[in-house]
Amino acid sequence: MRVLIVADDAALADLIKLSLRCGFYEKGKRLARTGGRITDGLEVEHVLRPEDALRFLAETSEHVDVILADLQADPRDGLGFLETCRGQYRDKYGEIIALAERRRVPDAQSCLEAGVKEFIFKPFTPQELTAHVLANWKNGPR
Repeated sequence: MRVLIVADDAALADLIKLSLRCGFYEKGKRLARTGGRITDGLEVEHVLRPEDALRFLAETSEHVDVILADLQADPRDGLGFLETCRGQYRDKYGEIIALAERRRVPDAQSCLEAGVKEFIFKPFTPQELTAHVLANWKNGPR
């Protein structure tokens, strides 16, 4: 599974990486107990700005399963990022999940129309984050 984090807050990105690694490990253990398994490794990339994410998508030859985008910093840049992703790079990623604070939700309707699959509200637990990411993983754990 390949995840791209778009967040200008390095501490938030580190928390997401740690949460996903722990959650991915726990999910793998549960699947192993029932005879299933996760055969794909977890790769997490982090970029600071939406324009960095667009550059990353343009340059990568590998598919990104889930993009986790913290669009709080500048909602206009975030919407432009979402629209460009959907218009130019739709074949390069699976789903986009937006991170938002409950009291500062960006224009949800515009985000959904621009390609956001769902929102995760901060603060979130590692289990919640992992559940959302795995639920949006098109190839799913095997």
